[in-house]
Amino acid sequence: MDWNAELEALVREHPEDDSVWSVLQDWTLERGGLRARIIERLQAGDEPGAQEAVWELEEVLFGAHLKEFRLAINSEWRAGYLVRCWLKGRPGGRAALLDRVLSLRCSALMTRLHADLDLPEEVAPLMEKLRGTSLRELALNAYWKPTLPVVFEPSMLEPLRIERLHLMSRAMSLPYGAPLTRLTELWITPGSPDDLLRLFAPVGGFPRLTELAVYGRTLEHRHGSHAEPFARILSGEATPRLRRLHVRDVSEVAQAALLEAVAESPLLPKLEQFSFSYGGLDLHAVPERIRPAFVHLERAE
Repeated sequence: MDWNAELEALVREHPEDDSVWSVLQDWTLERGGLRARIIERLQAGDEPGAQEAVWELEEVLFGAHLKEFRLAINSEWRAGYLVRCWLKGRPGGRAALLDRVLSLRCSALMTRLHADLDLPEEVAPLMEKLRGTSLRELALNAYWKPTLPVVFEPSMLEPLRIERLHLMSRAMSLPYGAPLTRLTELWITPGSPDDLLRLFAPVGGFPRLTELAVYGRTLEHRHGSHAEPFARILSGEATPRLRRLHVRDVSEVAQAALLEAVAESPLLPKLEQFSFSYGGLDLHAVPERIRPAFVHLERAE
């Protein structure tokens, strides 16, 4: 396969610039092959044909790995490059699978990666391998045992330009750090109330954050059902632009406590979404006494 390092570097510097991608796409088309066929089918509006070409290319790239790792891959290609990748591999083989994907030249311009991890020790090496990529979205699902919190150091995000960070399934403590100021979207699974309180302690610490999702199962299991850990979030001081807040995987007792706290918070009038799931808020589940405070969320949905 042919590659153009100069155009790749230009796209890496300007991954949101469609005109730069267009130049690289034209260059790839001129070289022909499976990568060009994907582009041609998409340009023709033939999505089934494009998907067939993608499957054929994935067979070439991942061949033995499809069976060896029981790989499930949901991918998106642009200009002949793998720009979004959602990987689901078998336990014990996930790190090797990531190594394979990230070693491919066609992954050089990846902007979105969703992957599973087996061991806490895999976090730092993965972040090191991602240096120099164009990643804007990183989602990590952790499956290690025991489920004790693991620290995800913000310094690992340098020199990446991550804007959307999802840390899920197992508790990961995320200390506050300068790289987090770039985030527009954050999904976290805290292990303790202090994780939340410290993360959102700096006033204006998340100047661009518009969406926050907190997975509370581990938090609630270890520390009970109450709203105090969310006090810094609900004050709105750390997140002046927050418009979507979701607290997922918590009990009805925790939901009731949070509804009371949110109803009295200065953050609520600014919110466009608040829920305990991936959908909108069910107003029928809100106590009638405080329901009027949440009515604007129903209209926003």
